[in-house]
Amino acid sequence: MSEKYVHPTLGPMCPTCQSFHGDDACTFDPLAACALCGLPVGVLSLGGPNVCPACDSGVFRDGTRWERPIFSEHVDGGRSLRWLQAEVRQRAGP
Repeated sequence: MSEKYVHPTLGPMCPTCQSFHGDDACTFDPLAACALCGLPVGVLSLGGPNVCPACDSGVFRDGTRWERPIFSEHVDGGRSLRWLQAEVRQRAGP
């Protein structure tokens, strides 16, 4: 019972990214690294194809919320992003 969903206005759902983009070729790569944490994106998030759903929600993949906000590099010189990436590496273990 795995019928392909077809939206009445947007057309069929893309089997790769689970979104609607018409006849345009899907360029989403679930194995691409997240721009924030560096782990594979996995699925699309509201943050776009380059941000994993966990980072988009401000949580680590174990469900723990981030302890501090992450700013753009031009705001804090990349300190918050380096903190996040170090935390992700530490949680991943050896």
